[in-house]
Amino acid sequence: MSAVTSLLRTSTRAAACAACLVTAPLTHSAAADAHPIGTVAIEASIDSSRLAPAVRIVPPETVVNTTSDAPVPFTNASTCRTDVAGAIATMSIPSISYACPVYGGGQVQMDAGEATWVTDVAANTVLTTRAGGSGTLWLAGHHTSHGGAFAAIPDLADGAVVTVADATGSASYRIVGRAYVEVRDDMVVDVTGTPTNAATVSALLRQDQGGDHAARLVIQTCDGEAHRWMLYGDLII
Repeated sequence: MSAVTSLLRTSTRAAACAACLVTAPLTHSAAADAHPIGTVAIEASIDSSRLAPAVRIVPPETVVNTTSDAPVPFTNASTCRTDVAGAIATMSIPSISYACPVYGGGQVQMDAGEATWVTDVAANTVLTTRAGGSGTLWLAGHHTSHGGAFAAIPDLADGAVVTVADATGSASYRIVGRAYVEVRDDMVVDVTGTPTNAATVSALLRQDQGGDHAARLVIQTCDGEAHRWMLYGDLII
């Protein structure tokens, strides 16, 4: 087994969660209004024969062939920080007028009000390290506290396009669905009302645990201390 660091844990002293990542079990000190990084146990060696093909969670009724999609100009209305040096990528979401620098890291970057590409993790091929790369690209940001970098993310509609550009190139993902999950004991609560590692992994990587390394996007933010929004995107081909 290997561990993927994540940020879904809630803090017992937190006043309000803004964006915490998926975790179980979690081992980090809590801070006021912060939701520390923990770990999600995920199979280190992915046996592709055990995984279902990548599928859309809730397919949009109409999916436009994005080879003909034209860039949509907009005036930036994002609430993410844009005044910090060291960004590793940019993120743009025309439908909500977001244009954000993206910083690599984890809880520290999130709590600084930054849109965060979760890279503060143990090596694991389930997560990608480049835009459009094989695996899941994990973005997280606070919803209401710490500047609310992802304030408008829960309103992002299925079919919306999210473009991430880094030093390797640019990739666009179309939002195909979402999960609204409850968190307790640092894990996602399953359909039986039990917090489990399996439910936590599914919340991050979907039921097929990454779809045999399909190029995907997950955007995470919070709704209070006990709930998380997970928005899922598929790479546009």
